[in-house]
Amino acid sequence: MRLPRLPRSSFAALALVTSLGAIGVACATSPTDRPAVDDTLPDGAPATLPDGAPATLPDGAPATLPDGAPATLPDGAPVPLPDASTDGAVLADGAVVPTNRVSCGGTFCRGDQACVSGRCEFSCTGTQVPGDYATLANAVSALNPTGGTICLKAGTFSESVSISGTAGKTLTIVGLNSATTKVNTITVGTGYDSVTIRGIDTSLRASGRSKLDATAIAGEVYAQSNGPQEIRIDGANLGGTAASPKSYGLYVYPGSGGGAPKVTLTNSYIHDTSNGVYIYNNYGSSEVSVVNTTFASNDIGLNYVSGSYPLTLTYSNNIFLNQRTYAVSLVSTVQNLVHENNLLFGNQNNYSGTAADGADYLKVDPMLDTGAPPEPRQGSPARRSSLASRAPAVDFYGIARGATSDRGCVQSP
Repeated sequence: MRLPRLPRSSFAALALVTSLGAIGVACATSPTDRPAVDDTLPDGAPATLPDGAPATLPDGAPATLPDGAPATLPDGAPVPLPDASTDGAVLADGAVVPTNRVSCGGTFCRGDQACVSGRCEFSCTGTQVPGDYATLANAVSALNPTGGTICLKAGTFSESVSISGTAGKTLTIVGLNSATTKVNTITVGTGYDSVTIRGIDTSLRASGRSKLDATAIAGEVYAQSNGPQEIRIDGANLGGTAASPKSYGLYVYPGSGGGAPKVTLTNSYIHDTSNGVYIYNNYGSSEVSVVNTTFASNDIGLNYVSGSYPLTLTYSNNIFLNQRTYAVSLVSTVQNLVHENNLLFGNQNNYSGTAADGADYLKVDPMLDTGAPPEPRQGSPARRSSLASRAPAVDFYGIARGATSDRGCVQSP
């Protein structure tokens, strides 16, 4: 499908911000304000809009004609797409806009979000904060006996919220968007059958049954338990920045009471940490599964540091790109280990300890774009090479993977 035609009255250039959920800024240049230059396309043909006016970007760089080819900035980055579905469009860096993905305010929405006023948002029906309650803590306390759904509006909630509930009940907390809804820390204790957190930027400590869905983690996720625990993380952005890395993306730590956490991580992006996934089994056993996740620019991607108790570990269909020390470090022998179909490239060292190659490993450039999360460009060996039996049904954006899945967290079309 071709990109939408440019309007006659203006040429819009949007500033693309690659951080999750950031909002692009639109700059329009009217025909009378255009630079009076005879701009040309790379082949020397004059670039004009349908009304005959020369088409130029604000810095004077040439823009492609409205014939379906994308306009590019001087550094080769694509001019962001308008807020509309653009199935199959090819961007300047070779990435392809997947079927059913919607661009919105300089980013892409998940399949379960809508574009509202240039921002991707989840819909939510339930207890409103602020509104029904002034704080998240007050809403959590009020819903303790019954469970239910809490809808957090955009804003920063400077709260440290502890959650414990009633057996047989569930609690869901939904933020409009993890770029605009922030909570300092959330601690999930025992009681509820499950706690789901969606669309919130937070730090999480979980000792009860919980699920993170489409959540950005400003701090770390600690899965620590003195008893049975299950935590599921899907479509999460875990990490810091190059200037300010985090210690952990996900920390799995069975407590001294003999806890046995079961942790499943899928479709997630772990970056700029000392330890992407850190497993410490000195006080109890654990079961950890890491599937279709992209690790980028960590010191160590997957790090198992102690094995006094049994570990069941599965890691498949992942991409380990540019880890500064090791992609995978298994200091102790893993009693129950399954690993296959991972792609490793650009790491200082691929393995440490007992870590080694598995079935259908690739050690080639995955050809990812510069997005956050990065995704396979056209021609990438990560495309259509996942082990289908391990791949989740949807990707980081909640878009169906189909019968042939890509490695890493994002499915290309």
